This record gives sequence, C-alpha cells and structure tokens, in this order.
Amino acid sequence: MSAGEWAPVVYGRTLHHDHWWRAGPAGPDGLGWVREAVRAVVDRGQDLDLGPRFLIAHRGGPRLVGVACQAAELGAGMDTDGGRPLYCFVGWLQEARDRSAPPPLGELRARYRAWAGPEYARWVGLDWTLPAHETPRTHPAPAAPPPWDGTAAGPAPVPLRTGGGVELWPPEEAAVLWASAAASAGPVTAVAGLRFSRRARRLGLTHAAADDVTRRQVLPAPSTEVAARPQAVREPPPRADGWSARLARAARRLTDRLR
Repeated sequence: MSAGEWAPVVYGRTLHHDHWWRAGPAGPDGLGWVREAVRAVVDRGQDLDLGPRFLIAHRGGPRLVGVACQAAELGAGMDTDGGRPLYCFVGWLQEARDRSAPPPLGELRARYRAWAGPEYARWVGLDWTLPAHETPRTHPAPAAPPPWDGTAAGPAPVPLRTGGGVELWPPEEAAVLWASAAASAGPVTAVAGLRFSRRARRLGLTHAAADDVTRRQVLPAPSTEVAARPQAVREPPPRADGWSARLARAARRLTDRLR
C-alpha cells in the first residue's frame, strides 16, 4: 500500500526567542485543531526527560501523527538555548484527499529518531539563529511521501468509546489504542507514553495510554453543574438603642411595678 502524502508539522523554539511554530501544512484548514493537539502532547515539555510521547489525532478527516520529545534525542543539534535543554514536536499531517494509513505505533516508536531528526534539522535550522523580527510565523510545508512505506501492519482496531471524559488505557495496550484511534470516525486526540493519567483531562485528550493505568477506565469530564449556594441565615435585626427605645423600656418597667 502507498504511504500517500503527508505534510511535516514541526514545533520547536529558536536559539534566542520563544518562537515555536517552525513548519505546518500549507493553508489554514485544520490548523486550529492541529495546534491544540500538538500543544497537548508537548505539555510544555513536562516529563519528556522521562521519555517521548506519541500523538495521533483527527477530526474525522486527515490524521496527524508524531512525537513529542527532547530535542537532543533527534541528534540534530539545536537542542539547548545555552542554559536549558529544549523540547519539540515533529509530526506529519495527512493530505486531505489521502487515504493511506499512518504508521503503527510500534514502528513509529522504533524509528522516530531517524524519521523526525531530518525534519527537525531542516525546519528548525532555517530559523535557529534569526532575530525575532526576521523569524517567520510558520513555514508552509508541502505534503510529500512520509518516511514510512505503509507496509507495516499493526494490531486490529477495536471500537473506541466516545463521549465525555478521557478513556485511559494501560501502556501494554497502547498499540491497540493507536490502531483504534486511526480507524475511528473521530474526533480523537490520543496520546501514548503519558506518565501520569491525571494530566490527561487537563490536556484535552480523548484517549491516553498512561504508565500508571492498569486497566481500561474512564476519567470523567469535570461537572458543569454549579452547586446552588445555601441561603444565607438571616440574622435578627439589631435592637434599637435610641432615646425612644430607652423611654419605652422605662415605661414598661414602671407599669410592671404599679401592677
């Protein structure tokens, strides 16, 4: 089967400035959800020193696949700003009319350094030392045959749960989750390699394979109901303490004595 055509999506900062979007698909269609999905899997670099995270996302049409990792893993240099290690995302967005399959998770996990490294070097290298005013927002990246050949087979997909909340999977079932996300009608934003499942809901994921999960389960969506505030207890009005109140009390005492 042909691997079709996929456009590179590269997210990584430059040496001197926090300009992150290096390459994306030509044209604005779908960039909103693509950016949301990339930011979710990157998660500001959280826990990427413990290992990479893999993303598959789509909205019922073209699929986005890729890896978030520390830039040093890609062997292209450009992995520190001089004081801290840098992180990045490198992925591929399917051409709108393309119907080819994304790589199985096992193949991407085994080859992401070889596949993502050249894309990182190419697109980050264009802007690495540029001053801020010369750094383009995003280089439009044309679609081309991806680094996988479309011949590797993954596990059989299963129907995915849809609806509110996040479906959590144990890490040993991540390959099935990946295949199922690729085959689903969407929308889906699925991540494999998450360290802590509690982060999945905050990141806006629909599905995640996390290291601390032992069985499939659903992390409920936050409740949108706001509990009604209890009625405030009404305090009795303060007792009047003016001259009229004092005269009234004195009159009552006098009346009591005369009785």
